[in-house]
Amino acid sequence: MPPRPRIFQADVDRLAAKGWTNTKIASRLGCSRVWVWKMRGGGGGPSSPPWLPENEAILIRMWEKGHSHAQIAKVLNTTRNAVGGKVDRLKRAGVLTRGVPSKAALALAAFDPIVARAIGRTPQKGGEA
Repeated sequence: MPPRPRIFQADVDRLAAKGWTNTKIASRLGCSRVWVWKMRGGGGGPSSPPWLPENEAILIRMWEKGHSHAQIAKVLNTTRNAVGGKVDRLKRAGVLTRGVPSKAALALAAFDPIVARAIGRTPQKGGEA
């Protein structure tokens, strides 16, 4: 196997500035397109855009109204995992103190007094809480 050519950030940046795709840059430089993608800042980490205060406020409002991660992600134009991670961090920080009860828990709360107490509801139809 021939030795791998030495590739520099400047080479990747120069070709990217010309509008080349990662695949085309990789074939030109003799490396993988994943490597080029990482050189161009892909892969999350510090290069991920920060959460803007406006987006965080939208997330908190939607979460409190009971929207799913997917619904929130669609509104904020991000991924479900990004929303889930932010919700988790906000819970640990004490901003979101408790989650929204699931639909299944709400359905059970109508008949089961233990579930009703756990989610802060009162049972209906003869249940005791």
